[in-house]
Amino acid sequence: MFRAMPTRILLGALVSAVVAVILVIMSAWVAVETYLSAADGIALPAESVQACHADPAGWSEHTLGAVFAYGYDRQGTSLNPQAFPLPEGAAAVALAKGTWTGDQGDARLTVRRTGDGGPCALIALSFHPPMEGVVAPAMLTLLAGIAITGIVVLVLQLVFTVRPLTRRIARLRVSAADVGTDAFAPPVDRVRDDLHAIADVLERSHARIVADREALQHRNEALERHLAEIAHDLRTPLASLQLAVGEAAASSPGGVGTPMDRAVSDVAYVSQLVDNLHQATRLRLGLSPAESDCDLHDIVERLGSRFAALGRQRDVSVDVSVPDDPVKARGLPDLAERALSNLVHNAVLHAPSGGHVAVLLDADDTTFELTVADDGPGVPEAQLASLQRATFLEGNVRPRGTGLGLVITNEVARRSGWVVEFALQEPTGLRVTVRGERRP
Repeated sequence: MFRAMPTRILLGALVSAVVAVILVIMSAWVAVETYLSAADGIALPAESVQACHADPAGWSEHTLGAVFAYGYDRQGTSLNPQAFPLPEGAAAVALAKGTWTGDQGDARLTVRRTGDGGPCALIALSFHPPMEGVVAPAMLTLLAGIAITGIVVLVLQLVFTVRPLTRRIARLRVSAADVGTDAFAPPVDRVRDDLHAIADVLERSHARIVADREALQHRNEALERHLAEIAHDLRTPLASLQLAVGEAAASSPGGVGTPMDRAVSDVAYVSQLVDNLHQATRLRLGLSPAESDCDLHDIVERLGSRFAALGRQRDVSVDVSVPDDPVKARGLPDLAERALSNLVHNAVLHAPSGGHVAVLLDADDTTFELTVADDGPGVPEAQLASLQRATFLEGNVRPRGTGLGLVITNEVARRSGWVVEFALQEPTGLRVTVRGERRP
């Protein structure tokens, strides 16, 4: 096995080059043999032999533009003074075997026996290339050999180098696309080269990513649980603090806007924030509000009483209207109360001094509709869509942590099957409507 891809490619190219050279040499040899052997097949008419015997001193023939013929006796001597001398031993071989073929300078020489004696017992034909009718077939043979060589080299490169590499690279590409996911499958590669090393790196990277992801998930879950425990532990002392500050504010002299009123507002804000953190952690850990039912009638009445006290500290009236009968809806009671509490709290915070907040719950046999409206400054119309899309991944919509409350409201509504809509009031203010299915 080869340890590196360059070695594998180099060896493939070397083998292809050797095969190409061998095929070209063989093609050229076949072409030359085809070219030179043309003289061996030239027929000598009987009339030419008779003409040689009739006038051996003056007879000669020049045919096809390249073949010269002269007569010789058994010793290889010609009576024609223009005849070329025969190579040594050529006459004896021709007499014994009937023909002799060889080279004489740049000519191809063939000596044939035509009789047992006389001045034309042997006739020699000298072939001087080029020669019409012979060059063309020889060149075609050479070109065909070169073409076959190129095709063979391409096929060898494709079969033994290109296709195996492309298949292995394709398997690596598929595996690389799934690294870090459950669909990842290690690429099977038995050749010990650079691609095999890349496959090993992908497999190790996948294992490391999965391990890091699981460790990060465990750390996040532990942090979420720790945050939930802290928020839960803070709820009781904050409730006592809010009650104590409220009683102190009620018994202190002065009107709206005193330091005690601001303390009540700040304590309410901190209490809301801690509870939102607690419920957000529960939601991130996979809590499903749709697995239970809640009574919106009781929740809205409690919210009215709670925020009426906060509204008095801010000189904001909070009015609540609910049906006489219970209004059951899908959702966990504490999560539903937190989601609706965020809406009422935001309305009280943003209502002006002397303003008004209305909380209206209405229901028929199959659906309910809860409306929270205030006469505060509202929000720019371009932000209405972002209020409705706010999720755990969105930034704060309103300052001082109320953006988290809106995220929790939208998330609880989504998991409970509710619909939350935001609209501007006329002339000022914001109206939030929550709709959903009424449970029997």
